[in-house]
Amino acid sequence: MNDLKWAQHIDVISSKAASRLYFLKQLKRAGAGTGDLLCFYNAIMRPVLEYASLVWHLSLTVAQPKSLESLQKRAM
Repeated sequence: MNDLKWAQHIDVISSKAASRLYFLKQLKRAGAGTGDLLCFYNAIMRPVLEYASLVWHLSLTVAQPKSLESLQKRAM
């Protein structure tokens, strides 16, 4: 669907970030150090959450950035 809205994009980003959050949790359970967890977040999760954010961030509804921020808070 090409309705020039960002809802589908945000849903895809949220889904990708949530799957990567699972791996972050697995690393923590396996005993990875804080530095390793932070490195994983910066290399694997953060690029997904911030992909093209300069383009779409100002066009989002109030709820959409909150869902992305929620994933970031869960990761931290």
